[in-house]
Amino acid sequence: MASQSKMVSCDAHHWVLPAPGGTTTQGTCKHCGAEKEFSNVAGSGWVLRSGMKKQTA
Repeated sequence: MASQSKMVSCDAHHWVLPAPGGTTTQGTCKHCGAEKEFSNVAGSGWVLRSGMKKQTA
């Protein structure tokens, strides 16, 4: 008998990405198992955050 995994929805995905290799990378949410393809090409949705200051508690 094959095991069945239930997909659990989550409020916020926590994407786990392997090392980039090629133009895209397949990410998987560590909470619900959702999958999404991410681009490895700069300028296609990446947000550069230069100049951000580290916050201390």
